[in-house]
Amino acid sequence: MNPKQKVELYFRKSQKAFSQPIIKEFFKNEKNKQLLEEVIANPTNENTCSLDNRFKSYYQRARIVKYVSTLIHNYSIEYDKKDRKRRKRYQLTLDNTNFMESNYESVYNHEFQSLYSSLPDQIENEILYNALNKLSKKQLKILELIYIYNFSNKEVANCFNESAQNISSLHKKSLKRLKLIISN
Repeated sequence: MNPKQKVELYFRKSQKAFSQPIIKEFFKNEKNKQLLEEVIANPTNENTCSLDNRFKSYYQRARIVKYVSTLIHNYSIEYDKKDRKRRKRYQLTLDNTNFMESNYESVYNHEFQSLYSSLPDQIENEILYNALNKLSKKQLKILELIYIYNFSNKEVANCFNESAQNISSLHKKSLKRLKLIISN
């Protein structure tokens, strides 16, 4: 049997092995294919070891590339998950403390001031109206921001450059004073 027939017979017998993607890629390189044909035609220990070593190094590189590719893929998915979770959790993180002041000014001065000049102007009950007029300007402004503009204590605190605890305390005192004025 001549060397060409040996090679053809070997390829027919090993057709299932040559259908594997890693082996297909390995033998796309002409040097590797020629080395295999040499091993089939002239099976020396040196030829066999040479082919074996080439395949081992190719296979090792392929595994490393696959591993790194999988790492990159999984890392990017995890990064996206973490980023989405972070964005969902911290939607309104404000770095600029002056933002609330400017937001308050724009909302207060433009949108609502045309409708109402102050909180007492919205009150129809004469007793409550008189009680509101007896509060200080700051107390009235705090009540206005909380009840008309739906600002939180923290947002009101940013407007006055004070702590949220202080605004909460002033809010409670304002309500107590209103209750005291109305009850008398």
